[in-house]
Amino acid sequence: MLTPTAMQHVTLQVLTDIAPQAALVLAECGVFNPEITPQALAKQLPERPGEHYRESVRGAQARLDKILLHCAYEHEGQDAVAAVHDVTATHVVVSEAQLEEMDDWLQKVWAKCSEHQEGLRRAEESLKRVDQLVSTLDTFASLDIDLGLLQREKLFLDVRLGTLPADNVPRLQEALAMAGYLLSTFLLTDRNAHSLIAGPTGREKEITAVLQAAGWHAMVIPVEFQGRPASVRTSLRQRRAQIVAEVAAQRELIKTTCTALRKQCVAAQRTLAMAVPFLDVGHALCGRGGLTVMTGWVPTRDVPRLHMALLQRFSDWQVLSTRDPRPEERAHVPSVMYTHRLLRPFAALVKTYGIPRYGEIDPTLPFGVTFILMYGMMFGDVGHGAVIALLALALRRTLGDFTFFVVAAGMSSTLFGFLYGSFFGYEHVLPSLWMSPLADPMRMLTLALYWGVGFIVLATLLNIRNRLVDGEVRKALMHR
Repeated sequence: MLTPTAMQHVTLQVLTDIAPQAALVLAECGVFNPEITPQALAKQLPERPGEHYRESVRGAQARLDKILLHCAYEHEGQDAVAAVHDVTATHVVVSEAQLEEMDDWLQKVWAKCSEHQEGLRRAEESLKRVDQLVSTLDTFASLDIDLGLLQREKLFLDVRLGTLPADNVPRLQEALAMAGYLLSTFLLTDRNAHSLIAGPTGREKEITAVLQAAGWHAMVIPVEFQGRPASVRTSLRQRRAQIVAEVAAQRELIKTTCTALRKQCVAAQRTLAMAVPFLDVGHALCGRGGLTVMTGWVPTRDVPRLHMALLQRFSDWQVLSTRDPRPEERAHVPSVMYTHRLLRPFAALVKTYGIPRYGEIDPTLPFGVTFILMYGMMFGDVGHGAVIALLALALRRTLGDFTFFVVAAGMSSTLFGFLYGSFFGYEHVLPSLWMSPLADPMRMLTLALYWGVGFIVLATLLNIRNRLVDGEVRKALMHR
């Protein structure tokens, strides 16, 4: 049973001018966990060095992300990872001037991309509108008249288009005939009739009331329909072909632009990746004048390596001080777990329930041992256990780190299989070294009960120990 790695609180004091390089060294070591600047220290050092720098990085990254999304590049994530590795290898620091220059370029690029996007959007909207018009035109296909004439106001003729239930057509036709109106149905769909009525002006209010009683719904002819349906359809087809060509041209323009920008965008992403270390420690920075202070946590065993890296990089232009965690800080100290590769599968299962706090016992080892023993006790069989272990060895490349986990489970099952005398479910083929579960079920139930009690006792002892380490004696004694 192990506890999380011992940690040290570190305070790094550097000149503000070299703060970005110092952040880069901390990132290279990969062991510094920045903390929010303590309130007492923030009062003494109220300035937030590099705030403008971080805002520039965030703004540039936001614009670059939109450009990458617009261009739908495929490998930017891999390029970013490679860029981070390049940063730690070459100690490159991005200046504010570089960031501002890159941000100006990104603004111009995004303006161009936005213009292309808007052009494509307008073309696609126009194409959608034409398709809707073509679909609407099908309704008027049987009207062999100039649809534009039906849209104009007429001095002596009242003309209306609309739909009504097909069953109401005969009665409406008779009622309109009495008023001097004619009704002509030009399309029947889903029990509805699409009809045209025409009559002399002067009785519009009366006719409107009659139409409402018949369930009439007025139809509007799109203003684009000028001429007979056949000629309108031909015009729409020609217009659609032009818009399709425009959409293709816009997409080709976007593709060409993105291809030309690809290398520059990847370079911009690399530059921003180089600025990430200073961005990540932003909330741990405070300062006054030309002094910048960074605070955080580092594993005790890595402090000498970090100190040596800072000395090699900045000689005496930095001061690194360390101390042990104070009792009131224990709840905020990060936990760093170094798990042996054979225990990684068990650690993955433990993490589904949570990670031990700093100073608490890591339950991975006891969990792994008890899990394997319990599996063997529950599924003890020489044949089945051997098959599981052999299959795990055969599939070790696929299983990876889980190979030991499965092999251990199979071997435990085999061991208990010999104790039970079970071979592929048969309990009379091998002599039992201990007992057959079916021969004495009450004894097995008693053992299961003891096993459960042992688990509870172990968990209780671990909890008491963790409470005592945290200084919570009362909770440890009361087990609350």
